[in-house]
Amino acid sequence: MRLIGVNQYKFYRLIISLALLIFTACEDKAIPDDKNSLKSANENHIASIIAYNHTSDYIHEFYVNGAMGPNVRAHGGGGATTCCIELPQQWRSGLQAIIEWTTSQNEETVWHKKSVPLPDYGTEEGMMQVHFMPELQVMIVVSNLFAEHPDYPGPNLNNKN
Repeated sequence: MRLIGVNQYKFYRLIISLALLIFTACEDKAIPDDKNSLKSANENHIASIIAYNHTSDYIHEFYVNGAMGPNVRAHGGGGATTCCIELPQQWRSGLQAIIEWTTSQNEETVWHKKSVPLPDYGTEEGMMQVHFMPELQVMIVVSNLFAEHPDYPGPNLNNKN
């Protein structure tokens, strides 16, 4: 379908507005450095958020420093990513992420919250992969590899423990 005149102008304006909205949606979701301040944007990289659930609870929703991650079924995950979290280009000791998530217990939604250390990812730009483990433990992996890959540095998704 060919757009012409005013309709074409409105179409391009809509596309540009949506692109700006997508690029700015990640703006305030940075991981604080050791001094609880943010590095300049050229020293950070943007990472998608992906989740793996190693429990029998359904994760209805979760957040990493306020950035929403995808919901994830019991003993599942890896199928969806959400945008975005900002990570320092270079890992530093003491980096933490605040993870908040919900589960259902006896048909009641329960919120959980943990401060989770970020493992040493060097300067690798990868996805922030959140693993929900048994006993309300949470592990973060920053990697371009998925959990099914033999060289993945975190727990294997098939491990239901």
